[in-house]
Amino acid sequence: MTSEEMERAIEILLNNQARYELQLEQTNRQLQLHIQQTGELFKQTNEHLGQINEQIEQINSQVSALTNSVGMVAQSHREFMQVVLQHMESQGEINKTMRDSVRELSNALKRHITEDHGAKS
Repeated sequence: MTSEEMERAIEILLNNQARYELQLEQTNRQLQLHIQQTGELFKQTNEHLGQINEQIEQINSQVSALTNSVGMVAQSHREFMQVVLQHMESQGEINKTMRDSVRELSNALKRHITEDHGAKS
């Protein structure tokens, strides 16, 4: 190999080396950019997850309050139904007493009429 050929080969090797180094530097910059973007995405995702967790806690609190309210309404309904049943039982007893009293009054009136007719005849 002549010295010119040797210089040319060295020049080609140096140019190739420079091109590879440039490509490596570009690849490293792109990789660094992707790493930064990925980090930003993770940060945003964590912020969103934090917001979602807060919303879930609020929903859980609301569900708990609603459950308590429904329990109180159910208890009030049970108590109301007991009062209504007691009222119906009492009303039934009053109605029976009234029927018995009306029956006794009717019987007494019939006896009185019968006795008065018997005495007038």
